Amino acid sequence: MGKSTDPKFYKSGKWVRERNLYRQQHPFCERCLMLGIYKPTEIVHHREYLDDSKAKDAKVALNFANLEALCFECHNKEHHNGANRPKKKRFYFQDGELVLRDLPH
Repeated sequence: MGKSTDPKFYKSGKWVRERNLYRQQHPFCERCLMLGIYKPTEIVHHREYLDDSKAKDAKVALNFANLEALCFECHNKEHHNGANRPKKKRFYFQDGELVLRDLPH
């Protein structure tokens, strides 16, 4: 069960359309919702993980039955054993000084 190494899939028009449609239909994290918690969907997750061949198979990659709306916390539990990934950081200038700022994942 290898990870898809081709980032083109996640930038493709087909995936972006399906992901956005799924998020519209599932505005809350499906796992939290089962616990009566209303947290907004932040990621559309593939239940069956994608590898390069599955990313090319629309029956797997674009099938709503294989998708799940998740918040970041639930997605991290799925993929990172609950650990938060290090935040991305970017430098920018504020009042003439270089400042380090966290970016969203």
